[in-house]
Amino acid sequence: MIFHDIVRVDADYFSALDIDIPEGRDFITGQDDIPADTVSTTKVIVNEASLKAFGIPVAEAVGASISFQPGQEAYEFTVIGVVKDFHQFSLHNTIKPMLFILSGDRNFFPYMVASVHGSFFEKTRNDMQTIWNSRIDEMPLETIFLNENLKMLYVRKIEHQPSCLHQRPSHFLSRV
Repeated sequence: MIFHDIVRVDADYFSALDIDIPEGRDFITGQDDIPADTVSTTKVIVNEASLKAFGIPVAEAVGASISFQPGQEAYEFTVIGVVKDFHQFSLHNTIKPMLFILSGDRNFFPYMVASVHGSFFEKTRNDMQTIWNSRIDEMPLETIFLNENLKMLYVRKIEHQPSCLHQRPSHFLSRV
């Protein structure tokens, strides 16, 4: 049995996080989702760990069919792209096989990722706040920089290690 983390993303996820897709292509809205704007269950992007778990060589991945059955219903996917393994969650966790699925349901996402040039941050943040308030007034917009989030996750661990093992936070975020 092969276990996967299933990550629902939008068509801008990989570009916003500057994650390369060395094999195949990224999602294309309007082509990889159903016109009714529902979740496409046919096309996925996988990581290298997924291919290894299925025994599929990277060179043969694009166009390959993979299937799984989490319950009574079986699902079949066609691989359209492959990303190198990276830490999606904690750096302490082993990188697991992952399937990335294009989600048309904008209400599904608990987080939003934005890649903003530093000189435009304040204007962009204010514009986001205005849009957020006009659509989701019952919850506050909370923002955090990725490097701040990493620091919060790992600074306590670093502080409890012997000083010879200290690392700068910039060394934490890396692709495998």
